[in-house]
Amino acid sequence: MPTLHIFYTVEATVCKFCSAGQVPSSDRKFCVTCNAGEFSNIGDTTCSQCLAGLYSSSGSGVCSYCDPGTYSTAASSTCTPCPGGQVSSNGAASCGDCVAGKYDDGNNVCQPCPAGSFSSAGSTACDSSCPAGTYGKMGETSCSNCEAGKFAALGAASCELCLAGTYSGSRAGECSICAAGKFSSAGATECNPCEGGFYSHQQSSSCSMCTSGKYSEDEAGVCSVCVAGRYSGTGASSCAICAAGKYSQLVSETEGASSCTDCDAGKFSSEGSESCSGSCSPGTYGGPGSSVCVDCGAGTYSEAGAAFCINCPGGKYSGAKAGLCMNCVAGKFSGNAAALCETCVAGQGYVSSEGQSQCEYCGAGKHADSKSNTCVNCKKGKFSTGGLNTCGECTGPV
Repeated sequence: MPTLHIFYTVEATVCKFCSAGQVPSSDRKFCVTCNAGEFSNIGDTTCSQCLAGLYSSSGSGVCSYCDPGTYSTAASSTCTPCPGGQVSSNGAASCGDCVAGKYDDGNNVCQPCPAGSFSSAGSTACDSSCPAGTYGKMGETSCSNCEAGKFAALGAASCELCLAGTYSGSRAGECSICAAGKFSSAGATECNPCEGGFYSHQQSSSCSMCTSGKYSEDEAGVCSVCVAGRYSGTGASSCAICAAGKYSQLVSETEGASSCTDCDAGKFSSEGSESCSGSCSPGTYGGPGSSVCVDCGAGTYSEAGAAFCINCPGGKYSGAKAGLCMNCVAGKFSGNAAALCETCVAGQGYVSSEGQSQCEYCGAGKHADSKSNTCVNCKKGKFSTGGLNTCGECTGPV
C-alpha cells in the first residue's frame, strides 16, 4: 500500500491530513507549523523553502510574490525594499540599477534626467549639471560639448548661437566680444577684420565706411582725419596729397577736406600745401590752380600777384618779365605790346617827343630837328615843302 501523509494519536480512530502550512511530526502524532520563509501543501510531509522573489509568514500554504520595489532571497519571511537608485518588478529576486541618464524617483520608476543634467547608473537624483560650454538632452548619460560659434551656461539643455558682434571657440560658456576694428555675424567662430577705409566699434556686426575727409587702415576702430594739405573721398584707406597749385584745410577738428581747392589767380603752392601763400612777383603771372608763376613776355607787364600779363600801351615798351612798361624816348615810338621802340626818321620829316605811339610829320614851312625831336619853323629867307629835316634857301627877289 502507498504511504499516507497522516498523523494520529493513541486515542485516534481516524488518520487526518495536516493543513496547508503544516507537516506531520516525526512520530506522526501531531502537525508541525512551517517556519516563515517556508510553505507546505495539504498532505506534504516536509516544508519547502520559498524561492527568491517570494516570501511567506509562519504557517503559510503558499509563498507570495514580492511587490515591485522590493526583492527577496530564498526562504525569506519578508521582502526587502530596493536600495536608492535601484528598482524591481513583481517577484524580483534582486533589484537593478537605474541606468545612467535616469534616476530613482522613489516610486520604483527610473525617470529620465531633465535636459541639462545627467546621472551615473544607480542614481537617486540628477544632481550633476552640465558644465558651462556643454549641454545635455533629456535622459543623456553625459554632456556634449558646444561647437564653435555657440555657447551654453551651466546646466543648459542646448547650445545657443553667439550674437552678431561676438564669437566663440568650442565648449564656450559665453561668447567673446569682437574688438574694435573687427566684426562678426551670428554664430561666428572668429571675428573678421575691417578693411582699410572702414571701421567698427567694439561688438560690431559690420564695418562702417569712413566719410570723406577721413581714412583708416586695416582693423581700425575709428577713422582718422586727413591733415591739411591732403584730402580723401568716402571709404579711403589713405589721404591723397594735394597737387601743386592746390591746397586744403581742415573743415573742423573732426572733419578733413574731401577735395583740394585751386589757388587763386596770381598765387601758387607746392605739393601738399594747406594754403597758397606764394604770390607771383611783378613781371610774372599765375592762373587759377597754378603750381608756378609764368614770366610775362616782351611787350607785356604785370604787377605782384597778377593773374595775367597786360600789353604795354602805345608809346611804351618792355622786355620779358617786366613789372612795368618804359616810355619810348623822344625820337622813337611804339604801338601796343611793343618789345622795342622804333625810330622816327627825321630825314623824312618825322619827329616825336617821349612816350609817343606815332611820329609827328613836319609839314610845309617846317623841318624836323633831330636834336630837339620837334618840328621847327623855317627861318626867314628859308622854306620847306614838308617832310624834310632842313629848310631850303629862298632864291629870287625878296
